Amino acid sequence: MSTKSIFLKFFKNFSLSAIVGSMLGFIFTGYLVTAQFVPPGADPPGGNVEPPINTSNTGQIKGGGLALNNNNVAIDALVAVQGYIQLAIVTGAPPAADCDAADERGRLMVDPAASAGNGDIWVCMGTGWKKR
Repeated sequence: MSTKSIFLKFFKNFSLSAIVGSMLGFIFTGYLVTAQFVPPGADPPGGNVEPPINTSNTGQIKGGGLALNNNNVAIDALVAVQGYIQLAIVTGAPPAADCDAADERGRLMVDPAASAGNGDIWVCMGTGWKKR
């Protein structure tokens, strides 16, 4: 057998194996891809999840309630529900250290049990809390 015929036989066998292997690989890969596909539950845009609130300059609307800085403790949160804002609740005057700088001005806290049950609103004026 000449070198040329050995080369041609090897190339023929290798080519046939490569073609068959590639075809089986594509079929198997296609099966795996289609086996993982789950069709949507509704026609677009139905069934979409709500987009997240982000840090853009574009106005955003949140459909449900929103709690900021909550950490699962309602007393420390700013909560907005159904058009109402609920402020953090304190008992007695808020800590003086939370209202001793100009950039803290405008903070609000509520003490519902103060003033014989009538409640107090505490407003930070930047130089200390004022009871209203």
